[in-house]
Amino acid sequence: MMTAKIQLVAAFDLGTTYSGYAFSFQCERLKVQTNRSWHSENLISHKTPTSVLLNPKGEFDSFGFKAEDSYASKAEDNEHEGWRLFRRFKMVLHNNKHLSRATSVDDIEGNSHRALPIFSMAIRFLHKHLLQAVENQPVELLEEEISYVITVPAIWDDSAKAFMRTAAREAGLDETRVTLAPEPEAASIWCETLDVDTKAALAETGNQYMVIDLGGGSADISFREKKGIGTLKEVHQPTGGPWGGIYVDANYLKFLEHIFGEQTITTLKNEGMADYFDFIRDFETKKRTFSKHAKGKIVFKISANTRDLSKKFTGQNLEQRICSLGFGESVIVKRDKLQVESDIVRTWFDDPIDNLIGHLMSLLKNRKLGAVQTVVLVGGFGGSAYVQERLRAAFPDKRLILPDEAELAVLKGAVIFGYNPLVVVEKEKTDSTLLVAAFDFGTTYSGYAFSFKNDPLKAQTNHTWSSRAAGQFISLKTSTSVLLNPEGEFDSFGFEAEDNYASKAENDEHEGWRLFRRFKMFLQNKVLFRDTTVEDIEGNSHEVLPIIAMSIKFLHKHLLKAVANQMIGLLEEEISYVITVPAIWNDEEKELMRTVAEEAGLEGTRVTLALEPEAASIWCETLDVDTRAALAGAGTQYMVIDLGGGTADISIHEKNQDGTLKEIHQPTGGPWGGIYVDANYLKFLENIFGKQAITALKTEDMADYFDIIREFEIKKKTLNKQIKGKFTFKISSTTKKLSKKLTGQNLEQRLGSLGYGESVIVKRDKLRVEPEIVRTWFDGPIDNIIGHVQNLLRESTLRAVQTVVLVGGFGESAYVQERMRAAIPDKRLIVPAEADLAVLKGAVRFGHNPAIITSRVMKYTYGVEANCQYDEKIHSEDVRYLDKDGKWRVHEAFDVFVRVNENVPVDHQITRKYTPNGYNSSTPIYRTIAENPVYVTDPGCVLLYTVVVELPRDIPLSELSFDTTFMFGGTKLVVKKRVRETGEELILKLNCLK
Repeated sequence: MMTAKIQLVAAFDLGTTYSGYAFSFQCERLKVQTNRSWHSENLISHKTPTSVLLNPKGEFDSFGFKAEDSYASKAEDNEHEGWRLFRRFKMVLHNNKHLSRATSVDDIEGNSHRALPIFSMAIRFLHKHLLQAVENQPVELLEEEISYVITVPAIWDDSAKAFMRTAAREAGLDETRVTLAPEPEAASIWCETLDVDTKAALAETGNQYMVIDLGGGSADISFREKKGIGTLKEVHQPTGGPWGGIYVDANYLKFLEHIFGEQTITTLKNEGMADYFDFIRDFETKKRTFSKHAKGKIVFKISANTRDLSKKFTGQNLEQRICSLGFGESVIVKRDKLQVESDIVRTWFDDPIDNLIGHLMSLLKNRKLGAVQTVVLVGGFGGSAYVQERLRAAFPDKRLILPDEAELAVLKGAVIFGYNPLVVVEKEKTDSTLLVAAFDFGTTYSGYAFSFKNDPLKAQTNHTWSSRAAGQFISLKTSTSVLLNPEGEFDSFGFEAEDNYASKAENDEHEGWRLFRRFKMFLQNKVLFRDTTVEDIEGNSHEVLPIIAMSIKFLHKHLLKAVANQMIGLLEEEISYVITVPAIWNDEEKELMRTVAEEAGLEGTRVTLALEPEAASIWCETLDVDTRAALAGAGTQYMVIDLGGGTADISIHEKNQDGTLKEIHQPTGGPWGGIYVDANYLKFLENIFGKQAITALKTEDMADYFDIIREFEIKKKTLNKQIKGKFTFKISSTTKKLSKKLTGQNLEQRLGSLGYGESVIVKRDKLRVEPEIVRTWFDGPIDNIIGHVQNLLRESTLRAVQTVVLVGGFGESAYVQERMRAAIPDKRLIVPAEADLAVLKGAVRFGHNPAIITSRVMKYTYGVEANCQYDEKIHSEDVRYLDKDGKWRVHEAFDVFVRVNENVPVDHQITRKYTPNGYNSSTPIYRTIAENPVYVTDPGCVLLYTVVVELPRDIPLSELSFDTTFMFGGTKLVVKKRVRETGEELILKLNCLK
């Protein structure tokens, strides 16, 4: 059977505020026609509002002006009950990461409805209207001789585009004849068909230009380079934001609410809808004509109904109200006219325009875009004279082109695109990373590192963290501490936060100020909720997510300042971020870090999590010759112990033939970090000085308290087995005074009464302690680490491990290293230089090449709840049931996709086919630490998420099936559900936060 030859291409532009269609015949491709008969009572337009009206039965009634006018008429006669009007619903697809058949939109009264049918009704209406218009043409056509194009923003993600394809299919369009056209791409194409000057500006091979499609909802920006005859190259990935005309409309409506009263405008929507739409449509015209040079007042019509409602709700006539609002002569009313100074009107425009201009300025700093000299402005809001003037003033060195009928450039260009969708022959690669930055958010200390793409191994850190309270304390990281002011706002981070709080406490000015320290450990092994709290230094609680987000936001801002000193013009979208997390963390803890990173302002698509011992392992391969040699050979197995402030985090890797690494044992470890040594030290101080004295020190001389902590941080690293003489610790006069006041003894008397003899003595401002006592503070956590490591190395699968790499701040302790060497004498212990930075620098290298880790060992068994075939060897007889085909089956079975301790390649996918029980198909996802779970109700089984897909009801249930795919091996679990018959997909990156 021969495929019908395409005789006509038609394009649909389903916009945020207005929609329309255009078409041309194959024989006259450039003669693109649009419908010019869209009209309301007092408005004629090339497009019609994107509005859908449903009758009380939920059936389609009308679209566009007709929908709005019909609803307004019914509302005026109080006959609109049950009727539902949907306007400007396209924005639901913008940056919506959870699109599905269940996604909903609200009607004008706030009632929700599934979005997909609303979109498909809109497309079906435009399709039907198009066919009627084509019937009036002298050419006879078959449906299969028409090819369709639907315009979409270039900044949309794949799920939004897939949603639009599904809506087109459900509107009755044959998907084999439907193409999606990126809007600025279509506009570019149309500009090349215009007047001689426009074509000349864009014609020469190698010319680069920017296209801004400024519509109702968003600004959609693309950059093009002319390749050859009729072809274009994309030189920067599409970008943009929510800066369209509807945001000016929103400011205008706020002004009306201020003038007439909020209740008045709300009531107009319900009882005087025709007047409400008149306001909107009148302003649509004003938006285009308003300019920078407007001197007199801008005139808006007022209906008698609006006046009456305003007086009713505000108790004042309009003249009195305007006077009482203090507008003076800038806003006046004359009969049925509201006259507004142009300076006020400009303020309604400035916010979205400022955002647009700021974004463009940032883009044009990119060296790749230095050759862009021409800006093409299209779209309905692009037709605004004020927008054009602001852009010309902001970019005086660029040529601004405004094609005739700018609001139709996308639609008409989409028709040409339909004849040649390969007009853009080269797309910009989405990976535009020029710099990788890593954040190590630690229990005690935090920091960052970064390197540029052209020199990835040159990982740089900040070397200027210092404390003014303890001037000698300079570190490569800063304290993980956040200070909030009495209003609950962020004040400072790190040493600065601690020093600020200590200074205020010393002057008794700290009331209401809140200092949070070492709060990361609070996340360990907890059931996490969005309202999970953490305590400040005085025991007052606060939600933990904002505290962590403030920390990351501070590190991000500090990083950008450091990078700006090395590279001018680096754009935010050219930076990829890595956040380090303990490998022993569970899914919820990792998801929390992803969530707070986004809340700190980092774009989720540019954030990767790096497991800390993996990162350390990667960095060790860049170090000295001996270290590299120990880890180099294919098949070499080695253990990495990341011993930080809070935890010991242990991973075991094997070197692959190609230099990549695979994990050969699931990450393990425990709460055995340096803070537990600190805790023992503080207990000792409480014993020496009295518990009340140390508690009082925190409030009366916080600076001394921090000095004690920071001094011990240095002492921790210097203790070793060979030290014979006493360890010396400084004592402040405040500490001595508090001890005497609260214990009734001076320090010498107290030490004598405690029975320390000569093992602990005091001399002036020094406390001297025998090393045997100091070692006891270390032995508890070190004993736990050693016992755990020895047990691991006894496992038969790990007998080939001959090398142990020790990193992390606590791993730098000489005493820890000596104890480890003595405990595993047959293993080689490597402690790299700057061991406390190995994780941070390795995370940077991981960010440049995440593929260096090829596989990981699963911490859990993952699967779904399913009704499976009964197996008498596995299932008990009392849970079986007989299905409609006469087979014994089992409810609530755990269908395993991957098992705990199984080695899984990164990006590994496992797919299973399932038959649904109903049109609303749900797939519950479970995990457990058990290797062979039978039922999802078994002890330890945890429900992570339920993936819900609404199946197409026009296909018999017996003919439907879907695939569930698990994508494993990365630092996040991804689940995909795909309906086989329609191709619809729902991709879920598991968010485990409750």
